[in-house]
Amino acid sequence: MRCRGFSLPTTLTLALALHGMAHAGPGFQPSVVELRPQPPQEYRTTAEVIALADSWLAAEIRGVVTRVAVETGQHVKPGEVLVSLDCTDHRLQHSRLQAQLRATRADAQLAELQLLRLRRLADSDAISVDALDQAEAGSERAQAQSLAVQAEIALASANIERCTLRAPYGGQITQRAAALGASVRVGEPLVQLIDPDAVELRAHLTPDESASLSSATGPLEFIATTGRYSARLRTLTFALDPRSATREVRLEFTGPKPPPGASGTLTWRQVPLLSSNALRL
Repeated sequence: MRCRGFSLPTTLTLALALHGMAHAGPGFQPSVVELRPQPPQEYRTTAEVIALADSWLAAEIRGVVTRVAVETGQHVKPGEVLVSLDCTDHRLQHSRLQAQLRATRADAQLAELQLLRLRRLADSDAISVDALDQAEAGSERAQAQSLAVQAEIALASANIERCTLRAPYGGQITQRAAALGASVRVGEPLVQLIDPDAVELRAHLTPDESASLSSATGPLEFIATTGRYSARLRTLTFALDPRSATREVRLEFTGPKPPPGASGTLTWRQVPLLSSNALRL
């Protein structure tokens, strides 16, 4: 950068010298400060790529594995079938409850009709109050039984859905624990699914490194065995690890992404403040 034919250090030197002479008394010998730009300082620290979507998908019901639709390394789409369990008992339960619901609805309709007849008779004092009360209680009890069966049907329907394990998001199967014909328990892991595109870079920085990264000039770069990747700062935690006296930083990639689990070096640069050399004129 140049200003009126002078370089930046020369311009700053001249400006400071003139300012000092303008405010000094007779015989004053000014000290001229020459400011020189410094080369960028480079920082390096270890970093690792972490997966934001890395899940062991487990069985939600007990059952026998009837189908394993994926293998290790296979890519899947959201909603794709991964594992199927034997659902015969749950389907039979659902059919039985459907029949029970029809019966309870018929009972509720009959109880309601009987209640209406008794209310007409009650208007002419043809029946006792106790009989009317019993009819009202019977109608409410029949309606409650119908609602209870509907709730059981909803649960049976949910269990039928749970017989099929589907991918909650797209990604790659990294491990398969499910085996055809195996009996599995609720919560037993079946397959591990990782989304290779949902990754971030994690590093732990000292307070000085944190300050320099926040004011870094130029690109941030992650260097791994798989290549070099551009990144940008996403967040810097405020909590300080008492054991390592470091803060965790998270960065997101701005272009191609390294695979989850990759480790390497995070590099960045910071331009330090201008240095000063005092010269006597």
